[in-house]
Amino acid sequence: DFPTFVDDVVLINMGYLLLEAGDISRAKITFRKLLMRSPHNSRAMIALSETLRAEEGPESEEAHSLLLRASQFDRKALAFIRKPKEVQTSEFRNLYKGFQPGKNGKISVVDVGQGNGLSVIADSLQKAVRKRSPILFKRGIQSLFPTLSSWTNHSYLREQAGSEFIYAMKKEGPMQGFWSQRRLMKFSDFISDQDKYYLISQKSYGSSKLQPPMRHELSKDFKLPYFINPSFLDSVNLWMGKGEIVSRLHHDDNENLATIIQGEKKYILCSPATANVLQVLGEVKLVSANGRIMYHHSDDSHGEHFCLRNLFEEGEVPDDCVEVVASEGDVIYIPGGWFHQVRSAGEPYHQAVNIWWAL
Repeated sequence: DFPTFVDDVVLINMGYLLLEAGDISRAKITFRKLLMRSPHNSRAMIALSETLRAEEGPESEEAHSLLLRASQFDRKALAFIRKPKEVQTSEFRNLYKGFQPGKNGKISVVDVGQGNGLSVIADSLQKAVRKRSPILFKRGIQSLFPTLSSWTNHSYLREQAGSEFIYAMKKEGPMQGFWSQRRLMKFSDFISDQDKYYLISQKSYGSSKLQPPMRHELSKDFKLPYFINPSFLDSVNLWMGKGEIVSRLHHDDNENLATIIQGEKKYILCSPATANVLQVLGEVKLVSANGRIMYHHSDDSHGEHFCLRNLFEEGEVPDDCVEVVASEGDVIYIPGGWFHQVRSAGEPYHQAVNIWWAL
């Protein structure tokens, strides 16, 4: 075993020296032991994958798996990944029976307004879930979460939850969506330093489905809508940042109801039926009738559900995809299995709360 005082970077360089000298066996041992000590070290994952490809050839499945996993932490890993075919055809079954927008299609938009807005949302959402169709509720926040408007006041957030600890992701430019360089910090410090960090879903452990910083004082401002069964609730997350942030194109298995508290989000939404043309990192095996996507080698930790394509950069929305702008106060429903890429912006800040739940 390596002494704890030996830096990870030193070990990586040592492993590469062994690899260059042709000692593949010892290089492989070096990188594997390093990953045992630092399991989230993306550079070690990339180094081990290169070693495995040198030993087993470019089609090494373990090497490919390591790169998929590393891509969640470090965008540089994407350059090494074996590129999927532009159109995947092998052993791909598409049984999807839900809504498809077609060419230049649109999704339903419901202006909630005042009055019986909550029942309007409940009825419309029930139909959308059944049809597997995204839907935008204009001004839905006043009916669903009227107290969340107070969160635009950052002094209030500091007072209520400033001492809670959260994981913030360090910005690396406008293209985000990577878990690299996460930092544990107080929520109050994050609020003061949003030029450098972005708050994403926490997925922390514990019995509460409300993720930090919403677990304590801020929880009184949030009430789960009556039409979402708490037994199927996965998590409730706060997303918050400053300046433009663009996510990676991906899909989630869970149903998603997102409320825009501040700023706006521009979505590109793509039907699950487009899984064969979006260059999904994983090898798609089946798209089920309700849109759930299954993979030949399914493992959430490897990031199969992310895609290589950047639809915002391409500038042209593919067939069965649609652009939607959700403004401050709007609520959007995205069915599980629907691919989406999100551009968040707003002056001075953008902020949203989303609910993930299972069908």
